[in-house]
Amino acid sequence: MMTLAFGLFYIGLFVMAIAAVVAGVFALAAWAMMRGVTEGRGGFIRRAVLLPFLSAAWIGAVTFAHLSVTLPDDSRDALRIALPNGYAFTVEEGADKGNVSGPDGRILVIDLRRLQVAGDRVFGTRFLANEMVRLRELYPKGLSGTHMILDTRAGSEVWLEERAFEARARALGATPALRPIADLRQDARPAVSNWPALAIAFGVPLVALALLVRRGIRLRRSAGARAPQPA
Repeated sequence: MMTLAFGLFYIGLFVMAIAAVVAGVFALAAWAMMRGVTEGRGGFIRRAVLLPFLSAAWIGAVTFAHLSVTLPDDSRDALRIALPNGYAFTVEEGADKGNVSGPDGRILVIDLRRLQVAGDRVFGTRFLANEMVRLRELYPKGLSGTHMILDTRAGSEVWLEERAFEARARALGATPALRPIADLRQDARPAVSNWPALAIAFGVPLVALALLVRRGIRLRRSAGARAPQPA
């Protein structure tokens, strides 16, 4: 979350710089629109200058609120995934590895970092993908016992070397696609659509701009109505 906050801070500075340029353009447009208008002219120009800055702040606030809901944070909440036949995979809060427990709640397999479920079988490993790359370099012939296949129907588990595991998984009709805990947490988070956030973020500034333009038109019409008519 801290990385996200710093990133948004620098992005905010860039956006505010753009808002300053847009504010200058709006000021010139408002000044041209208010030529010959005296009453309400100053307030209209001030609103035109402030609108880009307020809009940028509004869009940034809505975007940050939306990202705080949709992106995973550093707290790493606890996770529980129901597995076939009463088994379960649980991860404690703040942990990056989890355990498989049986229908009776007894822990059977510990410290899994990647997981996959296919039918009645659970596939897993205690190693992340980058860790397996280093292990392949250290043990070119393979390291036994790195990957697990758990048959929840029979209640049996077997640990295999990576290549043997992949061959066994394919023989069982499953394509090996182990997913890390971070991806599983992301799946467990509620899906949040981007469209409402975009509508709120950009809709409010557009409505404010439309209201400002309408006020400018009214000021011009009012000034024209008060102007002395030629004899």
